[in-house]
Amino acid sequence: MNARLKLLVAKNGLVLAAVCVVVGLLLFAGAGQVYTSPAVVQPEPQEVDRFDIDLRLSETAVVQTENPLYEQGTRIQKPVYFANITPELTLSVVVDTNSDRDVDIDQRLVLSERATRSGSELWSRERVVTTNEETITDGRSRTNITLDVNSLAENQQDVAEIISSVSSINTQLRLETSYETEPVNGESYAGQLQLSLTPSSTDNAYWLSGSRSDSDTETRLSQPDPVQQPPNYVRVLLLVLGGCGMLGLGGVVVVKSRGLDPQELQIEVYNEEYSEWISKGELVVDPDRQYVYVNSLGDLVDIGIDADKRVIHDTDLKAFVVVDNDLIYYFAREPTNIELWANVGSSSETDQR
Repeated sequence: MNARLKLLVAKNGLVLAAVCVVVGLLLFAGAGQVYTSPAVVQPEPQEVDRFDIDLRLSETAVVQTENPLYEQGTRIQKPVYFANITPELTLSVVVDTNSDRDVDIDQRLVLSERATRSGSELWSRERVVTTNEETITDGRSRTNITLDVNSLAENQQDVAEIISSVSSINTQLRLETSYETEPVNGESYAGQLQLSLTPSSTDNAYWLSGSRSDSDTETRLSQPDPVQQPPNYVRVLLLVLGGCGMLGLGGVVVVKSRGLDPQELQIEVYNEEYSEWISKGELVVDPDRQYVYVNSLGDLVDIGIDADKRVIHDTDLKAFVVVDNDLIYYFAREPTNIELWANVGSSSETDQR
């Protein structure tokens, strides 16, 4: 333990001990809190039910006339179809869903036609091509829709002839599928899926582009009850040991402080702090010189620095002195020792005053 720490203990032993006791009691209180109030963990929500629905569309056509490309009567699935070979296009709509519940579906195929000019609508029309309502009981539904391509083109011909000089008709097929399940635990799932297809054509060819699938997923979650964890015994033990350690440290501080001399320690602190200005040596006591007692070692060092003299530490006399010609400045724990040696008892006190 260095001199400064010893001095701190000597001067403030009871205060430091009280702080140790308070900290120890706080650690004991913390141990009690940890033991009596263990952590509570909230589990993640658990999935109790799930509903999935998938909507897919594909198109095929039957070759109806003889041609050098395909055999008549065969069903083909190609990226492009020819109106004079396959004038009818079949859309196959498949809905897959959970097989453990009944699902009501309502489907509409809507033909949307629109013409614009400079970003503004010039003409528009919507009509329902076909509808389908059914209840899915086994998890799957398949519906076939046949489109007469030539008939669709003829329906647009009158309008196209009128607006052909200023605009063209944009056509879109929109398949809307609404669904609702039977109640599960008092609640049902409901929603809507949608596919959008854009028909395109040249003089003799046509094709569809756009999304051919859509899906939806819904889940039901259950929030489990919080789970109380066991106390953290390691933390409790550490806090208890810390509390015991702080109480023990408080006792040690009290005992140590009683055996320390603050004045001796203060001298030791100054001796360490000003060691570069202090040298050990022997004071030759001369009663013919004038002796001046200084109140502290720090003040004596300041005098030595001002006079450009070193401070001499005489361990036998337990005194520190600065010799400046016939004037001797000194500091000692018991100044009477040096006064007796120098026979300056009354004169030193006069000098001090």
